[in-house]
Amino acid sequence: MRRRIILSIDGGGIRGLIPIAILKRLNDLSKYKLQESIDLYAGTSTGALIGGALMLKTELGYVYNITDILNLYTFRSSAIFKVSENSGKNPLRIIMDKTFQGLTVQDQKHDFLFTAEDNNYESLHTISNFDSDYNEVRLSDLLLACSAIKGYFDPVAINGRSLSDGVTVMKNPSLIAYEHYKAIFPNDELILLSMGTGDVSTFYDDDIEKSVEEVDQRLKEISEQNPMLKYYRIQPKLKFAKPDMSDTSPENIENLLIDAQKFLTYNSDLIDQVATDLKRPKVDPGKTG
Repeated sequence: MRRRIILSIDGGGIRGLIPIAILKRLNDLSKYKLQESIDLYAGTSTGALIGGALMLKTELGYVYNITDILNLYTFRSSAIFKVSENSGKNPLRIIMDKTFQGLTVQDQKHDFLFTAEDNNYESLHTISNFDSDYNEVRLSDLLLACSAIKGYFDPVAINGRSLSDGVTVMKNPSLIAYEHYKAIFPNDELILLSMGTGDVSTFYDDDIEKSVEEVDQRLKEISEQNPMLKYYRIQPKLKFAKPDMSDTSPENIENLLIDAQKFLTYNSDLIDQVATDLKRPKVDPGKTG
């Protein structure tokens, strides 16, 4: 039996700063690269961008660490998330091409499950390294598809599909990530770290946010019934930052980081527990992987 760790990150635009800041604290507590611990990266929209950057690895090692990604979101967010003045072209194209340097799915060392919307059917479409149809597809194209906000950016054509940002069909991909890995490794213990991009339920009362909560509730029920799943949901309240996914003003960026820090301060026991679980040996004594 083997322990496998899933990191799932919600969609939320610039609010992705919140899970990045919390991941940095977890990384600091772990005393080594948290990236080495993660088996499956799952994400929607900004969550896919973060997961894609974290998992990027070549023969020389990881291309970016968590601090690099935090700095990218802090100092280059206006180039990534500004959607008010565009001509349909995703401003991320140049950044993605430079970041992922032509690397394809089969070049990657980690498993992943990212979500998008299939525009032909207006339905959820999952993109995984376990699907050999994607082996030759460039990671930059996959992540552009996952972040192409409908109504603002052109969809991305991949394998005959027209794909856009999946936040409206599956903002919180935690449950499908769990089901995906459980089907592949049915006998393994799974630790699922599900990270939200800020609780905005007091601002928005719509089907998207209701679905986020429903996914959380379902996973709580599964973890209570199944000792082979340890589930953590980290979802700070937005007390200072604005809920707008594209508000990249310096004030809002600072307030997003304040909200993340407040959560870390008031939930230090939880963060310590998560950090401990993430750095435990993956193969239990006396058992084979």
